[in-house]
Amino acid sequence: MVIATAVATVGSYHTDAKINQVNKVAATAVAMGVVTFHDPADDTFKISPTSQAGLAPFGVTTKAAAAADAKMEVALGGHVIVRADGAIAPGNYVMASAATAGEVIEYTRTGAGAPTALQAADEFRRIIGRYVGKATGNERDGVTITAAADGDPIWIELGAGQGGL
Repeated sequence: MVIATAVATVGSYHTDAKINQVNKVAATAVAMGVVTFHDPADDTFKISPTSQAGLAPFGVTTKAAAAADAKMEVALGGHVIVRADGAIAPGNYVMASAATAGEVIEYTRTGAGAPTALQAADEFRRIIGRYVGKATGNERDGVTITAAADGDPIWIELGAGQGGL
């Protein structure tokens, strides 16, 4: 028997999620379900900018944080829901959107040809995770997973496949 569930919201997470309380950049409000990255320069998590190079580790906010908050709750692993900023094929890796901060797009490798070891090391840092299915909760009901479209709330597995280029 297949049990269908209601569409989950951006920022929702599965029980396998690794939730941490992290330092938040000062005077910045952060919404729930936003892709963030750790900035080692000041040991804070910030909204993932449109420049993706070398931003790992990534996380996804699981609660909204006010500008006055010093900490925020972030999933650093497991299955979470984020917003797609374009088409993403089933099972493909995702990276930070180049157009909309805090959202994801389908991963595309930079450069032509096979990557050198150094390039591959840099490339894996751009991957946030892998697209699992739309946020209908029915991605394991035996129905073929469909591609995500711009604006869709989608399940991703954070960190899945990093280094597998």
